[in-house]
Amino acid sequence: MIDTKGTEDSTPDEGNKPTHNDSNNGTTTSGNTDAPTSTAPVVSTVSSSVSIINKPVTSTTSGNPKDILRTHSDKLVHAISVNLYNVTDALYAKELIPQQTKEEVHVLGVTNYEKSSKLVNAIEGELKAKLNNPE
Repeated sequence: MIDTKGTEDSTPDEGNKPTHNDSNNGTTTSGNTDAPTSTAPVVSTVSSSVSIINKPVTSTTSGNPKDILRTHSDKLVHAISVNLYNVTDALYAKELIPQQTKEEVHVLGVTNYEKSSKLVNAIEGELKAKLNNPE
């Protein structure tokens, strides 16, 4: 996948529909647009900025949200560890994690990878609670 700066992204965004770049005329065509979609929160990090967006869940990512999170947790832990404090603050601001989790991330003496892993576990716990008790 090529980002807007022309650099190659080695982590494909599995939530996007497949695209095909026609090198002859510079156009891009999308895959099947008839797939049922819903939205799910996704953490998006670009350099030092973080945003939480609702991203369509298509047939390539559809299924049980807990299973989707579990199967992608290793990628999430790595992505979050790169920008840990900004991601944590953004999740807390959107009320997606409790204050205790935010405070646990800001402690010293623990690696960012370990903190990111705990953060993903907290997100999974919040997801389970929301799925069991939808508002």
